[in-house]
Amino acid sequence: MKSIINSLLICFFVATSATGVKAQNEIPQTDNVYNLQSCIEFAIKNNPNLKSVKLQELGNDYKIEEIKSGLYPTVTGSGQYVYNYALAEQLLPGDFLDNLVQQFL
Repeated sequence: MKSIINSLLICFFVATSATGVKAQNEIPQTDNVYNLQSCIEFAIKNNPNLKSVKLQELGNDYKIEEIKSGLYPTVTGSGQYVYNYALAEQLLPGDFLDNLVQQFL
């Protein structure tokens, strides 16, 4: 078992040395030149703490607007339309109502 592991390690080291592994020997070519002011602006723009504070501030603004809207009066209304296709029939005789009206006058 040890001989298999040793032979695998030797094969790994031989394979990696044959490919010419370089660790940051070449300088990458970049067109961007950074000065102190641009670095500060980049840090302020991409700081996750500042982003979370801005989002919390925005959420608080929405909460304030929600609370203010609760102070306004509310108006509710409803309507209904019914078409009676049959005329209602009178169940009481007309003389009955005339007698009651004359008693109160």
